Amino acid sequence: MNYKLYYNGEPAIEYCRKHPEYKYDQLTNYIAKNLAKDPTMDVQELINNFFTTKHKSYVKYIIKINFDGKIVQMRLFEFCHYMKMSYDAIIKDISRARVDKRYSGMAEEEKLLMVLRKHLSEDIINSLEIGCPETKKTKKLKLTKKDKI
Repeated sequence: MNYKLYYNGEPAIEYCRKHPEYKYDQLTNYIAKNLAKDPTMDVQELINNFFTTKHKSYVKYIIKINFDGKIVQMRLFEFCHYMKMSYDAIIKDISRARVDKRYSGMAEEEKLLMVLRKHLSEDIINSLEIGCPETKKTKKLKLTKKDKI
């Protein structure tokens, strides 16, 4: 295939497939918007900026779970894959909770636990700790049934 966008020596589309927190469509939109503002910008510099800067839409969660006395830490994507849950569905539910005024006072970690409650048993939920590196918080929460989306 003939790729035009590269990041760290590999096609950007392949990099996005390996790192699901990045979407190739968002990369191309990011490039197009910035080039519309200033057509003299270097495309490779825009690509590097896209992958190295934080994007508001991607809060990266770290999940710690107790598996038979052993604490295992993994990213949300890996956790969803391990638990055979749809990562995209979880992200969509979190996005819905972010814009829902009923949950405006909740921290990101609380929203994630609320969403995971729809997919997991209480035993698993109670063994989770959710960390959000951006807020530098870790929460171990038990939510009530009224907190469900």
